[in-house]
Amino acid sequence: MNKKISLIVILIMICTIIFPYVTSATEIAVTNEIVKVADDLGLGDLNQYKGTGEDAPLFLEKVNTIVSVIETVGVILSVIILIVIGIKYMLGSVEERADYKKTMIPYLIGAFMVFTVSLIPQIIFKFMENFS
Repeated sequence: MNKKISLIVILIMICTIIFPYVTSATEIAVTNEIVKVADDLGLGDLNQYKGTGEDAPLFLEKVNTIVSVIETVGVILSVIILIVIGIKYMLGSVEERADYKKTMIPYLIGAFMVFTVSLIPQIIFKFMENFS
């Protein structure tokens, strides 16, 4: 069971690392396909639907602030929870230690999710930046 969980975590980490490179490699093919679909639908040049971009720096600044706050709070909470679980583990009896080992797996999954949640908006931003 532990080998399956560690394998899944490793695969998720590999996918998270490789995803930006795959999306940037397929940019040209996707862009050409979007142009074909736009022509088929009679939309013409898709650049005519873009905004002026005057509000983009303000929007990006707000998004970066929100993501950094979420990331900072997540890191602080995960460190505090890790300290509490560690202290309880050191002070607990043998039976309690077995229970704390079981609580570490959901904690590690949660901590991993906190760190990847802050990466997902950055990946989406990089992905969308390739199309502009």
